[in-house]
Amino acid sequence: MGLRVKLVKRPEFLRVFLACAAFALVAWIADSVSEVNRISVPLSVVTARAAEALLTSLQMRPVREQCILSDPTGFSYQIDFACTGIIPAGLLLVAILTSVAPVRAKLAGLAIGVPSTLALNLIRLVDLFYIGVHHPRAFPRAHSPLWEAVISVFLLAFYCLWMCWVYRTTLRVPRWPKHLELASKES
Repeated sequence: MGLRVKLVKRPEFLRVFLACAAFALVAWIADSVSEVNRISVPLSVVTARAAEALLTSLQMRPVREQCILSDPTGFSYQIDFACTGIIPAGLLLVAILTSVAPVRAKLAGLAIGVPSTLALNLIRLVDLFYIGVHHPRAFPRAHSPLWEAVISVFLLAFYCLWMCWVYRTTLRVPRWPKHLELASKES
């Protein structure tokens, strides 16, 4: 007797998916436009300052000039629009706002999810700085596939846990949403 997940077609999840896909497309286009990167410099500087403060508290010696963090050993990286954490936080914001849930549940999800996403992004920047200084050959692999995957898994896990919480508490569903319900498979 095995267990299988019974997925039910739900229009609200299609709406969330399409809204997130549209946001991702707009963010991808915006990131490739140099004007957006120029306008977002103050945000990049704030992000660089926060990363610099964390690195300094960890006894590292970052030198910041605008949105460029460097180490006396010669390693440096620039924090641009895509590195600020706004894109993943915005993606989570869109997913939560387009979901079927009461306003209080949406506000709770946003109040926890957006700061958590931005905090994870700061951890990413600190980790990448450390890797760049101490293991520079590993930096490209850590920057793109590894941390992109970590952020993606975090966003998906947070959204799924939030939706389960919404179904269980605010919508008074006793256990799991029907589309996540485990059904016993009879042989």
